[in-house]
Amino acid sequence: MFERYPDATEVTDEEIQRLASNERLVHLAGTIIPPRIGVRLFVVKLEYFYFEPGTPKNDEFIFHVIDWQDMSWAVVSIPKEYLELAKKVAAEVGLRVADGVPHSITAGQVYVFPMNTENVFTLENVSGHEVYSSSNERIMELLAEEAQEIEEIFDKHKSSIDN
Repeated sequence: MFERYPDATEVTDEEIQRLASNERLVHLAGTIIPPRIGVRLFVVKLEYFYFEPGTPKNDEFIFHVIDWQDMSWAVVSIPKEYLELAKKVAAEVGLRVADGVPHSITAGQVYVFPMNTENVFTLENVSGHEVYSSSNERIMELLAEEAQEIEEIFDKHKSSIDN
């Protein structure tokens, strides 16, 4: 899905730290590989409905993918005054914005996400979300439904700029 961002460039760890330390921004991180249901849809809805591509507002929407602990994490950075909006969009797609950066515990060792500041938040599925009690087959269906909704958003946006 994120191949739709052809202007993406690789950044250094130092650039990521500078971004994380920017007190004007909040950063929302969620896994896309393996996929956490809702994260991809959250990114797309937040950008396309509130920071629409092709508008000056889109300059306030920063998107990164960070590979960490054998996972790929989508990180959206937006001005901190939009945190409540991000929480609203997260709730719409079955996520919550949890305080704190992601952590990983492997073989008894704790690893902390590379963006480790007070303005970094983790996207998690809400308590009681269907994903916690579903079979692998149902999870695959949920991911397919999410992908379909994302494609519809992309198509609607494309048709609006083609007209």
